Amino acid sequence: MNILPRLIFLFSSIPMQFPQKWFRAINKEFTTFLWKEKRSRISLRKLSIPRKSGGLGVPDMYTYYLALNAQYPLTWAYKKDPCEIGSWSWLEQKVVLDTCKNISIASFWYKPKCDKRIQNPIIKFSCEIAQAIHKRLKINGLSLPSCPIWNNLLFTAGGQPLANDSWKNKNIRTLGQILHGAEIMPFQQLKTIFNLSDTHFFQYMQFKAILSSFQFTNINEYLDNQLQTAINSRNTVSKLYKLLSHGFFEYCGAIMEQWEKDLETNITEEEWETILRQSNYISKCVRYKLIQLKILFRSYITPQKMYKMNCSASDLCWHGCGMTGTLIHLLWQCPEVKNFWGKIKDALLVIIVVYITVIVLFPKL
Repeated sequence: MNILPRLIFLFSSIPMQFPQKWFRAINKEFTTFLWKEKRSRISLRKLSIPRKSGGLGVPDMYTYYLALNAQYPLTWAYKKDPCEIGSWSWLEQKVVLDTCKNISIASFWYKPKCDKRIQNPIIKFSCEIAQAIHKRLKINGLSLPSCPIWNNLLFTAGGQPLANDSWKNKNIRTLGQILHGAEIMPFQQLKTIFNLSDTHFFQYMQFKAILSSFQFTNINEYLDNQLQTAINSRNTVSKLYKLLSHGFFEYCGAIMEQWEKDLETNITEEEWETILRQSNYISKCVRYKLIQLKILFRSYITPQKMYKMNCSASDLCWHGCGMTGTLIHLLWQCPEVKNFWGKIKDALLVIIVVYITVIVLFPKL
């Protein structure tokens, strides 16, 4: 019970990059413990899926590492008053301004590539964490509506970041304020919203010409709001961990497609989410939960799988019916298995005196 807090303390106390082989070693120890030094039947990646998504919620240390250290770059971008005098962000902003004038510390979250002139190890490390989070969540600075327009290395003219005090005074600061869908708002619309004068039109055309080289096709307002809420509320690390886990473990679509093919039916995303969520609540017994997890993620070794592993093995059903031994066949379609379920039905009829109709195929799990 005290292993996870000790590792979390290590991650949060030492702002340094840990090599991937270190996390692989930790995962190996977790796997050895969970499977009692036997060969794992379900990968640790699947076991680390959150409980609400059908997994067992086994801690993923690399995700915790990102969540703990993500607080620093997210503070630059989303904290209500990040550069309060005396704070770490204020000190880091001062380091940046002393090295690279007219660059905001917040811009390093949206373009996490640290300038070569900045040698501060904490800032460089935070930029590396930001890069890893962008890759995990499949985002970039242009996909976030809160991306600042001014003093941002993403938007430059003549090699210098854009800066316009007159537009700042009109409270025009982020991409989300000037974009409508994937297009920049017309000047007349901006003029009405922000009370611009006609003298701002030339600046608008300059700015539009610069932004025209970018594509704003994947604006993710929901994720932007989730990150902002997480950093400005309690339980920040927990919320970031869930957010990073959800983005990392969204790969169950292939499994859903296999079940659709076997059951010859369509499963909606809502139904699939319900199936994953309820798989942890069918029983209090951990053994039964594990059986359900193996069935859900199709982890059982079937004759068909054995044949793919070793061509000398037969892919026919173990019960001798002469059919291909797929998972759905062994669970339901085999005559021997159907006979078994018929006996179960008859036994339940005697015990609870309720007639149970045996359906031809599974219901939707």
